[in-house]
Amino acid sequence: MPEDLTGPHRLRRDRAEVMRDEFIWRQRIIEVLKDGPMTLPELAAALGQPSDEVTIWVMGMRRYGLIEERPKSRAEDYFPYELKH
Repeated sequence: MPEDLTGPHRLRRDRAEVMRDEFIWRQRIIEVLKDGPMTLPELAAALGQPSDEVTIWVMGMRRYGLIEERPKSRAEDYFPYELKH
């Protein structure tokens, strides 16, 4: 039986491999954020990708000034991210 790589028991990928994928997913993240700010869990759901990998890609894009976080409405909320203008 093939392994389910999409569920909670999926195999974790090597961090270097995930980081290389940022360039593949960057344009898709930009497209999703054109509709407005989203949190990391919302982005992961919209992309259909694991939240730990989306976090790495978003932090890379943030580091290079492509996106920025907006203020949280409550301390326990996630930061929403938007395209940097």
